[in-house]
Parts: sequence; C-alpha cells; structure tokens
Amino acid sequence: TFDVDDDDDDDDSPPDLPTRDPEEGDTVFLTWEGDEVEYLCAVKLAKGGGLTVESADGKFTDVLDFDPSSDMWRFSEGNVKTISDKARAKGKTKVASNPNFVKASAAKVVSDSARSSQSLQGLRFVITGIDEVHGTDFGDHVSAIIQSCGGRVTSGVSGVTDYLVAGTIHHNPFMKTYGPIEGGSKYKKAMTCNNCKIIGLEELMDLAMGDEV
Repeated sequence: TFDVDDDDDDDDSPPDLPTRDPEEGDTVFLTWEGDEVEYLCAVKLAKGGGLTVESADGKFTDVLDFDPSSDMWRFSEGNVKTISDKARAKGKTKVASNPNFVKASAAKVVSDSARSSQSLQGLRFVITGIDEVHGTDFGDHVSAIIQSCGGRVTSGVSGVTDYLVAGTIHHNPFMKTYGPIEGGSKYKKAMTCNNCKIIGLEELMDLAMGDEV
C-alpha cells in the first residue's frame, strides 16, 4: 500500500499540482504509502475503463489499478527509455523489502484450505497505513494474503470496495503526514461508504479462514 491525502499540515508546502490527469501512454512516478521510493510507471488503459500502471523499469511485476485522484504520483520527465536506462546505469535498487519476497512469505501464513477454497474470491479490498510489526512492508504483506485467497486489491476506496484493511499508523511521505490511522484519506473515505467495512490484519486472517467479521 499509495494516496495523496487531504490533511492540512504545517510541514513544507506540497509540490505544484499537475495541470491535467495522466492518460494512456504517459509515464509517471508513483509512491506507495509507507514507501518513500518513487517507481517509474507506464500508464495503460484498463479493459472496461479506468487506468492501470505497469513498471517501466522492471521494479515490480504486477499490473496495478491507478486512480490519479487518490494515488500519490507525478509526471516523469522525459520518456520511458531514457529514464529506464539512467536508472539501470546507476544500479538503482528498491529501498523497501523486495515485494516478491514479502508476498511469498505472507502467503505462507494462510492455510492450504483457505488458499485452495479461494475464500476471498469476489471481494474487493483496499489497503492503507503501516504497522509496528511489518512497517513499510504492511501493504505487500496484506496484499499477498488477499491475493493468495482469491481477493482483489484496488488502489482507492469506492462504492464497490468491500473492505479497507488498515494498519495502525497513517504515513504519507509525499505529503509529509504521519499519525493515527484515522487521519488517512482512505480511512476517512471508507467511513463514508456504507458497504465498506474497516478491518485490521487479524480480522483479515479470520475472514480468510472463513469466519465472519
């Protein structure tokens, strides 16, 4: 787990806002919540509408939903090839833990029966925040649990979101905000959505095992 929060903060002023939203073919830098590294991404048009992003320099392998109104992003300078070559030449590496390693480890905590039954199939989840145990790996850890059980992880809370899985700390490096999880924009939006339940990691595990939460 990547948003621009609406919180007022006395820290440094945020960067200038872009004059338009990204479109298919654009390249943007994305920042995930709890991870200060910027990832170079290519914007694609999703089947059925909306946008997705893919890594433009191989830093991650997933195709992710992209919501310019809630995700933390900025336009890149130059084209994909130029920036990717520069990144490779510098030997740029991901500061946070390797997402593939985190996901593999997280998937092991789910029982074989939960994985085989795809207990979360048909449910949509959004992840926000970090916690004291997993730190900035919280989002990758939770995402792996959800996906291993057939659930879908999306980037922004909407009317079709079933669950917001929240950590205990709200941290947005882009806007330099940090504090109780209730201060995050995803948490606030989920509070206004009648169909979206807010749960923690422990409740997610219960849900994966087939228990009601």
